[in-house]
Amino acid sequence: MQLRVGFIFLLSMLGCQPSIGDHCLQSTDCSATGERLCDTSQPNGYCTIFNCQPNRCPSGSGCVETNASIFGCDYDDRHAPSRLGRQLCLKTCKQDSDCRLGEGYACIDPKKYGVLVLDNDQTEKVCLPLTTYNVGDAANDSEAPVCSVAGPDAEAFDAALGFQGDGGTTTDASDASTPDAAADASDASTD
Repeated sequence: MQLRVGFIFLLSMLGCQPSIGDHCLQSTDCSATGERLCDTSQPNGYCTIFNCQPNRCPSGSGCVETNASIFGCDYDDRHAPSRLGRQLCLKTCKQDSDCRLGEGYACIDPKKYGVLVLDNDQTEKVCLPLTTYNVGDAANDSEAPVCSVAGPDAEAFDAALGFQGDGGTTTDASDASTPDAAADASDASTD
């Protein structure tokens, strides 16, 4: 009987689990098991799953990557994931009323915020806070210097014969003018 009551309690707890995108104050508001976390950097918190995998978020949410590229640089999947990127599940939506509109959230196209959708369905909209921040075409108008692979000009390097490798000392065994060179020469003869 106790096992049956425990099983029913467990099922009822799973049925009451908050959804991705729900408000929260701490991670236990999102999940008692630690599966979902509270992103407190969002207005009134945002239940999410960090480090999600594409197409693996719970029903009604999608996996996205924020900061997929360095600000001012075009996205480059050759160097993905970005060192600044963060993958997380966001609530998917069709219209603003699907989101916490009264708390400042709206249903928006992730690309408007520079968010990369990782799921197969690239047309998904997600619930995000409303702001005036827009990465639109301004990011593509000019490339930031940090994106350039040219780098600074470097002096020519001559690796011809006679290069003095470690601080200008030679490793020629016949040059015993320094104590280190003499020790190296004797070491070389015993090997």
